Amino acid sequence: MSYFVPGGGPGVQPALLMVGLSEQSRRPLTRMAEDFGWTAFEAAGCGDAAAVLRREEIAVVVCEQHLPDGSWRSVLEEAEAAACRPHVIVASQLADHSLWGEVLNVGGYDLLAQPFAEDEVRRVVSLAWEAKCRVASGPPAARRPARGEAPDRAAATAA
Repeated sequence: MSYFVPGGGPGVQPALLMVGLSEQSRRPLTRMAEDFGWTAFEAAGCGDAAAVLRREEIAVVVCEQHLPDGSWRSVLEEAEAAACRPHVIVASQLADHSLWGEVLNVGGYDLLAQPFAEDEVRRVVSLAWEAKCRVASGPPAARRPARGEAPDRAAATAA
């Protein structure tokens, strides 16, 4: 099964940042980026990731759980401080419900189990990109009340 990962529109090329991932883990991400015309960046650890996030418009970050100079939490903090506010996906060989809950509770987007299944990588990154696009486009416009309808009812049905 393949997933559609849309581009960013005219003049916009989505970018992916891979942080602390092994060659084996980078392979499916690099293939996905190439297939969909994304730019792929690599960072060895938190410091390198922070530098990339300051200078590039990153859409999605895939970050190893443990890094030589910190952890995924440090990368998440840098991502939240970046102007582009990319979604952060954590990669771990010990992906369990506890870590998944922790990632989601502190603002991460998702957790990917290693070794990566290429289809799962495409699915999760695609959904992260779609979610980023929805956030960037803002909330849906409020519906105007129909004739004779109370304004409070129109607002309740728009949500």
